[in-house]
Amino acid sequence: MKACYEFEKILCGIEDSGVLNQGISDFLAELRTELARLVPEDFCYSYAPDFMPNMERYIRALGIRAHRGLSDFEKD
Repeated sequence: MKACYEFEKILCGIEDSGVLNQGISDFLAELRTELARLVPEDFCYSYAPDFMPNMERYIRALGIRAHRGLSDFEKD
């Protein structure tokens, strides 16, 4: 849950920074979609407890992609 909060904070920070254009907005929406796919509402029942540390790592990776997408959008 903490990783989800941190990811959302990153996206909100990007949106509030004023660097948005249509491409970046679409990119951020795609990342939110990936998060929703990774962490569905019933994720506690969908994943084994030993998989939870991996989820945190995957969510942090989405945050890294968000930052990298801003600096080199085409590369992401």
